[in-house]
Order: sequence, then C-alpha cells, then structure tokens
Amino acid sequence: MYYRGNIDPSNPSGFYMAVGYDGTFEGLLTIIFLHYYEKLDAGIVVEEKNGLSADYPRLIFTEYVSVETDYEKAERVLAGLRKKSAEAAENLFAAFLCASRDATELYRYAVLVFSKGKAAENFEATDCVRAVHNAAQTSQYEAHRYTGFIRFTETERGVLYAKFEPVNRVLALVAPHFASRMPGEKWVIEDRAHREAAIYDGNELMITEIESRGAAVPGEVEDKYERLWGLFVDTIAVEGRMSEKRRNQIFPKRFRKFLPEFKKDF
Repeated sequence: MYYRGNIDPSNPSGFYMAVGYDGTFEGLLTIIFLHYYEKLDAGIVVEEKNGLSADYPRLIFTEYVSVETDYEKAERVLAGLRKKSAEAAENLFAAFLCASRDATELYRYAVLVFSKGKAAENFEATDCVRAVHNAAQTSQYEAHRYTGFIRFTETERGVLYAKFEPVNRVLALVAPHFASRMPGEKWVIEDRAHREAAIYDGNELMITEIESRGAAVPGEVEDKYERLWGLFVDTIAVEGRMSEKRRNQIFPKRFRKFLPEFKKDF
C-alpha cells in the first residue's frame, strides 16, 4: 500500500517514506538491509499490528511501504554490524528490547554505525545515538536488577521454574546469566508480561513464545523450603529498624510479586 503526502514539518518541500515492519528485531534488520541493497530510504519506521501500521492515522498522507521480514537478510546485517562494532550491535539489540524504543532512531543509528564504524558511539549529540544509548541502558539496568530478584522453584518433575513480569522485554538479557551460573541444571524462566519463556536443558538455551500461562507445581520438599525461607526472613527482621521508604528504594514493589519472602501465608 502507498499513501503520498507531506506531513513532516521538518521537510516542508517534499514527501518522505514511512516503512512498516512486524515488530521483530529481524524485521528491523531487514529494513536496514533494504536501505543499502534496494535504496529504501525510510523517513520513519513504524511497527505494524495485524498487517496495518499502529500509527496509520498520522501516516495517511505519507508514502507507506510494508516490509516482510527476511531472516537471512537480517542475519547478514547483524553480522555486518558486529564486524563494524560489536558494542554498537549489542547496544542496538538492548535498545530494541526497551518498551519505549523508537524504531526510527534505531534504524538511523544502525545506518550511522555502518557509515562511521566504532566512531559512531562517540556521536553523543546525535539524536539517534542518544536515543539508542538511553534505551539500551534502560533494558540493561532492568535485566541486571532481575538477575538478583528472580527466584526458582523446583517442580514435581525436577525442573527449576521461575516467573517474572518485566517492563521491558529483557528475557534475552537475563537468561544467559542463569545459563552461565547454573550450567548443569534444567530450568525455565517465564516472562509473563510478554508471553515468552527461556528454556535451558543443561546444554542449549532457547527463547520461545508461549500461548498461555501455565502454572508450575512446586514439589513437596520445595514447598517446605519456601516456607522455611519465609520464616527465616520474618525472624531476622528487626521491626524497630524497618524503613519502608528505604526498602522501596532498594527493592521496588514491582520486583516482589513472585518472591517467596514477600508472601504472607507462612
């Protein structure tokens, strides 16, 4: 579909192109591939939902192109980015995981990296570099916090299971940490906010989408240990020295939902 017009106040003399993609990282990389090999010059990049741009109302006077994700092309772009700058490729991926990401700025950042290489990271005054760095830091900070706040439960089948609800889609940043720390264990981490799960069989790590929220049943021994842990936490707490304000600063409430030490039924 194509819609022509002029709604860009910064470009009053001509038209510009809006490019839609499916919202995946590979979809974004495909747009970058087309920029170089098919001269696709995106003025704005938007995520599509159900085949139509989520930003469609404000794009009806713009030339609009929908891009189909090509995983082979995406892999070539990612390899090229890593060759130009491994740090930039890491930042781009982390920024993509941020809930408040701007796909247009991510696209412009990648184009800049291909042009300037490692030096692109020094262009802090450039909007796209600043936007990517801020988004990447947001995702990486949340992922770092969750590496200390995720709790596993041993299920009846002997598989370790944990669940969390991050603001950003950071499972891909969190899961490798536990694969490295617990290489001999079999475990599953479920991201309930984004309906995906990391599955580790002791050798290979896989992240997949999930259709529904399954309830893992803890084993009898695990349930006893969980209750003992809760009693221990309650016992060592000194009521007179408790500061809810300080605790909220160190341990925000949104991280507590699935932690056994914050359950009240011990």
